Amino acid sequence: MLRRLSLTFFVLFLFLVNPRARSEDSPSSNVVRKEEEAPKPRFAVRIVLSDLEPTRDRETRKPEFFYGSFTGDYKQGRFAAHAEVRGREGRFREFYPGSVWLEEAYVGLETPAGTLRVGKLAREFGLADETFSGNLFSRNGVTRNPDWGASLAGSRRLGYDLLEWNLSYFGRNDHVSWEENGRGVESDPTAELRDGVELRAAYTLDKGLWKLSSVASFASSGLVTPGSSGTRLASDARMPFLLAEQLRVDFRRTDAAVDLTASLGPFALGVLGFHRDGADSASTSTDRLSYGDAWAGLFLFRAEFPTVTFRYTYSEWRYCAAGSNERLHQPAVVWHPIKNIEATIEYNARRLRGPLGARATNAFRFGLAVSF
Repeated sequence: MLRRLSLTFFVLFLFLVNPRARSEDSPSSNVVRKEEEAPKPRFAVRIVLSDLEPTRDRETRKPEFFYGSFTGDYKQGRFAAHAEVRGREGRFREFYPGSVWLEEAYVGLETPAGTLRVGKLAREFGLADETFSGNLFSRNGVTRNPDWGASLAGSRRLGYDLLEWNLSYFGRNDHVSWEENGRGVESDPTAELRDGVELRAAYTLDKGLWKLSSVASFASSGLVTPGSSGTRLASDARMPFLLAEQLRVDFRRTDAAVDLTASLGPFALGVLGFHRDGADSASTSTDRLSYGDAWAGLFLFRAEFPTVTFRYTYSEWRYCAAGSNERLHQPAVVWHPIKNIEATIEYNARRLRGPLGARATNAFRFGLAVSF
């Protein structure tokens, strides 16, 4: 199914980026005719390499070709199109359908109400994930998680200040995301996302040297998963016609977040508070941490200079249903000596504490991204 959708978007993209050049009579002269240059599509290739070096358990070190991407963009007047295909050797995550996947693909149209996009869209929720390995929000499926739907985004200047909004609808998922295996609906091959709605509103106070951005985000999605109670009912002699694989649980997962980001010259400081209202622990599998109720927070600091960026990201989740707490520290240095080359050294200190004890992992991540 994914391959057919990818092929359809690719054919549509090629058809749309082949406009005919037009010519118009100059309004100032009936003699001189001016031939307009037809807009041309823009293409880009990106190669990302990674090396994971744990401080212990050295047998788990993992140098690899992280992924490669091919991106195409086209814009003419109020119309725009975008597509990105990624691939690598093997599967990016265990639940991916293959080694080549469609990351994003949409067509857009500028309207008086804002930019309307339809296709496979990235999410606009909370603070963007700037880490190389992914913070706990992207690992739990909140960000870096494009799905099929439509969105309307707009902005308005109020003097120097800026008001922005984004309303999105996601009709279905395709199990392609940054989410870790075993976390939620994307990594669950038997689960489905239905009728997801997201809203993001941001106001930026611009005072020239310093800025303050306040953002409110809301998301609610219907999830259909195999019911953990199916096994109990299927074994009941009074209900022999019920099979475990036929019983499914339908519930709604709702997220809300507020974040603030203050910047002064090259320095930026951001904080985010997050709450998830999910499924009861008795109605879904306990090994899917992202299904249940949760509280989470994120803190980031960034110092950006012409050729180097220093950043620190801290994210923490409290999984109420599982009685667990997870935190992740990620200091990093990003070196970009010339355009289109970016080298990253990131340290990941991760802790997960639960009823059965604690588990810790510490590792360096070396990343190199080259664009053409």
